[in-house]
Amino acid sequence: MAHYINIVRIAVFALFFFTAQAYGQGVVEEDHFSSVSSLELADFANNGDLVKAFDKWLSAIKSGSKLEAFNESNRILGLMRQLGTRNLFDVADLCVAAGMAELKKGSYDSAILAGEDAVKFAPDHPTPYFFLAKALFIKDKANIKGVATSLTSGLKAMFSDMVIRDTATSHIARFAFLAVLLTFLFIFIALFALHYHALMADIAMLFPVKPEGFLKVVLGALVTMAPLAIGGWLIFLLFIPLFLWPYLRLGGRAVVGFFALFVFLTPHAFNYMSKGVFWANGDAYRAVYLLSKNTWDHETKKIIERENRNNPNDKTLTFAIGYLNMLKGDKYAAISAYDAILKKWPKDTRAIVNKGNVYFMAKDYNKAVEMYEKAIKTDPQLVAAHFNLSNTYVALFKTKDAEREYKRALSIDRDKTAMFVEQTGSDPDKKVIDFPITGKELTELETKLGKNTEKAFKALWGVYLGDLSQKTYKVISFVFLGLVAVAGIFWRNRISHRSCSSCGITFRPPIYLDSDFPKCNQCVAVQSVKGAVSTTRKDKKLKDIREYQGRRNRIANLLDRVYPGIGRVYFQEHFSGFIFAFIASLAIVYGVSTIGMELLTHGNSIKEVANTHTFFLGFVAFYWLLMNTVLKKDFY
Repeated sequence: MAHYINIVRIAVFALFFFTAQAYGQGVVEEDHFSSVSSLELADFANNGDLVKAFDKWLSAIKSGSKLEAFNESNRILGLMRQLGTRNLFDVADLCVAAGMAELKKGSYDSAILAGEDAVKFAPDHPTPYFFLAKALFIKDKANIKGVATSLTSGLKAMFSDMVIRDTATSHIARFAFLAVLLTFLFIFIALFALHYHALMADIAMLFPVKPEGFLKVVLGALVTMAPLAIGGWLIFLLFIPLFLWPYLRLGGRAVVGFFALFVFLTPHAFNYMSKGVFWANGDAYRAVYLLSKNTWDHETKKIIERENRNNPNDKTLTFAIGYLNMLKGDKYAAISAYDAILKKWPKDTRAIVNKGNVYFMAKDYNKAVEMYEKAIKTDPQLVAAHFNLSNTYVALFKTKDAEREYKRALSIDRDKTAMFVEQTGSDPDKKVIDFPITGKELTELETKLGKNTEKAFKALWGVYLGDLSQKTYKVISFVFLGLVAVAGIFWRNRISHRSCSSCGITFRPPIYLDSDFPKCNQCVAVQSVKGAVSTTRKDKKLKDIREYQGRRNRIANLLDRVYPGIGRVYFQEHFSGFIFAFIASLAIVYGVSTIGMELLTHGNSIKEVANTHTFFLGFVAFYWLLMNTVLKKDFY
């Protein structure tokens, strides 16, 4: 049981510290949760009743009065229904902040109650679920079921929210891209250091006058650095594996093949990375997306109204204005928006039905009947119009007419009608079916706003690849793939130098040695039982072998301690080396881009940064200790 409790502890704190914030949620950050006084609410500024209800709720939480807290939470839920919003993200964040304060005081029951109410006020917000899991866990570490249920609900809320999901994907793509790039760079440097003697010898063979000594090293350096001078760091990085190809073992060539795939797929990584920038700047899309989930606040309303003014002919934005005001209960603003749509698209049945719903909620039932009949005339098979007309006749006490329309709805689509009955039955304030914003409309809006994504893509591309155009990059990547394929054939037809796997000297075999462990003639002779080699020469050679292998082992051990995985690559363990090096690179990239930037740009103290990133720093320390203890590799 203790083992499972530790697993849950790790899960709670991992999810708690890395939970992304969805659009419209207050930024909560003091040990990842702010104090109540530091948060601001646009909704509070526009709703005095909400302010009073929350103040009373907060007082009840502080005093530990569950009954009063229960009454005020119900009042807030009633105000949510009046506002027509499914989530009050900021209110939920304030509840979490209040719960965090109670948790610090040791009032675990009040903290749990605050978390439970936060979930009620924002069921689509993952943070309250994770906070509730933390509070439950701190109070009772054996409450595995309660903690697991809260964590599961939080994960479900997180991954069902497209804003959070795409933003997280964008961040993951950015960190992964940089980590893979860094991993390849250090792996190629390690392999270059291992094989540079053979490479320098082969480069020297290209010149009519065969240089030796220092001149050979200088000429070799000039040839290998030439791609950097000609095409910049990208061309240089692409040429390193081509230079190394003839000297690599099977595992090393597999790494080169993986690098070729990485180069080819890089533009797709930029697409994912730019998606997060789109969410960061696409206010209109995010606002409409949240509205499609029946969630809005006054900031959302301002954004949609601003975009609608800038794009008066955009049907989706105009429909969003009507839908938002219908949820809000603003009859005249909603009708005005739907009339604007019907003026240009008079047969838009969705706008007609929703306009009828506005009249229904205003208890102007006769006008509602006119709208539903107009929709039915336009589309006789529209189930929602028949269903809404039936309920309107019920409100007008026209039983026979209501029964007739209900039967028509059933005859058209029985399952959909049953679903409508269930929907209206679960909400006593909702007797008619609305047409919400659909996924199709969101896709169309995303396409219209696609220029923002394209700009984000170009901006990111410029940061990493400078003035190199995408078209040129594609040509370079295809040429590189072709060179990788040709490299093996080209070098197989050449007599190249090899590095002896026993003593490390560079030698030129008389024939091409396609072996993972090439050995020079001297090593073959001294290690052979039948070798006719003098004792003096044999002892000297064996000493050279021991010194080389000892030096190589020390370098590999040092590299693996400083940069886990690189030592394994240097010792020709490519696959495991790549995996461990990638994890280390990921930690470096995340640390530099978050902790480093906070220290340099925000002026945060080391103590503040350490407190904020406790989990990450703990993970780095744990990984380094793991690589130097349990997973430590001594190279012999």
